[in-house]
Amino acid sequence: MRYLLSAMFLIPAFLSGAAQAQTAEEAIAYIFLGLADGAKLERGMSSMTWKETDSSPATYDGVWMHNGRTAAISIAVSATDNCDYVERIAGPPDLVPHGSALYARVEMKKVTSIMPRADAVGINLTGTGYCETSPENEDCRPTDISDLFGAIEPLRHQEMVNFIRTKICVEP
Repeated sequence: MRYLLSAMFLIPAFLSGAAQAQTAEEAIAYIFLGLADGAKLERGMSSMTWKETDSSPATYDGVWMHNGRTAAISIAVSATDNCDYVERIAGPPDLVPHGSALYARVEMKKVTSIMPRADAVGINLTGTGYCETSPENEDCRPTDISDLFGAIEPLRHQEMVNFIRTKICVEP
C-alpha cells in the first residue's frame, strides 16, 4: 500500500517533468503552428497529419490531403537565440514557392499576447513579433491572426507559452 501511495505522488511529478523536457523549438511549433507528434487537422475537404522527426530544430513531416490529392509537407522550427525563431516550410513547388521557403518569424519579446481561437485551429496575436509569408508574397509581414496546421488544446497551449516566457525567453 505504501508503494502504491508513493507511486501515485511520483507519477504526476514525473509526467510534469517530462512535459517540460521538450525543446524551445517544439514549444514554438505548438504555440504558433499547432504542431506536435501525431497532430491532426481536418478543415472542410482538407486534412493534415503530422509526425515529429527531430526535436532541435523541431521538424515535422506531414501529409496533406485535399479533394483526393495528397502532398508531403515538412516544417522546421529553428532558434536563432532564446527569443527568436524561424519557421521554414518545404513541399511541392505548386504549394510552396521554390519547394522550400520561409513561412514565419517569431520574436517572442515583441509578441505581447497569444490566444487560441475558440475553434482551436487558429491563434490571435498582439504585438509586432510574428510575421508570415504566403505563396503570393514572400516578404514576411506582421499579422495578428494565424491558422494552425494542427488542432491545439488551449490549456496545453497556455502551458507552452508560459514555458517559453518563464524558462527560455526570460527578460533580464
